[in-house]
Amino acid sequence: MGGLYPPPHTKKWEGTRTPTFYAYVTQCALETSYWTGFNHFVVWGSVVFYFVFIFTFYSELFGYSYMGTATTLMATSTFWLSVVLSVVLLLFPVVLCKLYVRETAPTLADRVRRPVSVFDALVRRESPHPVVPDYLVRN
Repeated sequence: MGGLYPPPHTKKWEGTRTPTFYAYVTQCALETSYWTGFNHFVVWGSVVFYFVFIFTFYSELFGYSYMGTATTLMATSTFWLSVVLSVVLLLFPVVLCKLYVRETAPTLADRVRRPVSVFDALVRRESPHPVVPDYLVRN
């Protein structure tokens, strides 16, 4: 075989595992609200480790019967299009849910991060609390 024509089940497995991995890493990155050096190390390190592991596992080093599958599959544009579409479809409901929750029940941090428009700033000048915006004052 030698990786020239990988069996269909290995292509399906790799075509399922890679988008799932990318969706998971992207969701972890979206959940991070404060980026530190450690967060960058973990997220980008996960992506690098995944590629190193996959290319090492399917290389001639181990003499695995499906060697060359990752190289053959990841060289096609169809594979990368399916990865991008899968990640978008998997993360679309997550992002919508986060936006819905942020708009309907914002936390204090969300209310502080929300930008104040010029109109709101002009209207709020006559607030009984001149220093604290109205959306931070509890009624």
